[in-house]
Amino acid sequence: MFTKYGCFSKTLKHYNFLLYRNSSKKSENLLNLKEKHTLKYNSGKKDVGKKLTFGSIAMLIAPAFTFSLGCWQVKRWFWKKNLIDELENQMGKKRVEFPFDDLSKLDDMEYMKVEIEGKFIHEKEFLIYPRGRFDKGFKKSDNSSGIVASNNISSSGAHVITPFKIKDRNMIIMVNRGWVPKDRMPKDARLDTFPKEYVKLTAIVRKSENRPQFVSENLPDQGIWFYKDFEQMGKYCGALPIYIEATEEHSYLPNGPIAGQSNVEIRNKHVEYFLTWYSLTILTVVMWYMRFLK
Repeated sequence: MFTKYGCFSKTLKHYNFLLYRNSSKKSENLLNLKEKHTLKYNSGKKDVGKKLTFGSIAMLIAPAFTFSLGCWQVKRWFWKKNLIDELENQMGKKRVEFPFDDLSKLDDMEYMKVEIEGKFIHEKEFLIYPRGRFDKGFKKSDNSSGIVASNNISSSGAHVITPFKIKDRNMIIMVNRGWVPKDRMPKDARLDTFPKEYVKLTAIVRKSENRPQFVSENLPDQGIWFYKDFEQMGKYCGALPIYIEATEEHSYLPNGPIAGQSNVEIRNKHVEYFLTWYSLTILTVVMWYMRFLK
């Protein structure tokens, strides 16, 4: 009996040993697997941390900046489009009578056509120089800057500004008769182009302008004018600070001023600009991803 019990005891001990041995191996395998996973996770975490440094994050400033510029150009595009529509609407209206009884209406009439009758006071005329030619009969240059293409550097000359006495009214305003080339800027070279009788004019209402950047101040005492300041101009020639520009049909005098200089063009290239900025945004984001994340 003891022999049987002893054999059974040995067998049980052997089974427990095997069970313990297998359990130890499983635990050891689990520990090794856990260690490998931890090392792999820490290694990946270390690589990501190594790539996403302060410098790499700071590199995102470039696409953020180009994206903001693209959004700004979209806003400018809508603004310019509305401005063009407004100008086309004003210039497309039928000509109206000049509002002699309420001159304040002129503030809302820029680029509208008006009809007036009167006589030029040629002895008080002056020139705004340099100015380009911009009537419809002349090919324009794309080299000018600014919102409105108001000067063509390839056709340098001057605009002839002449006081205009309104018929049957004690009122003098200023009329831009048109553009003349350099060789006809002296008054003596244009004496045969001075209408002396009463004339009926169709003209376009314009507003005064601020001094453009990099343009010198006007010198009224010397009769030198670089830009349109109606207050200064009116005091100089004894007229009201009201200014209109003769339309192209008044270029009827041989070698006279070429009228129709209100043929303004507004450039709207903002679509090109915002597409450029958005393209740069996409490019810099892709480059950043390839450099720091992939």
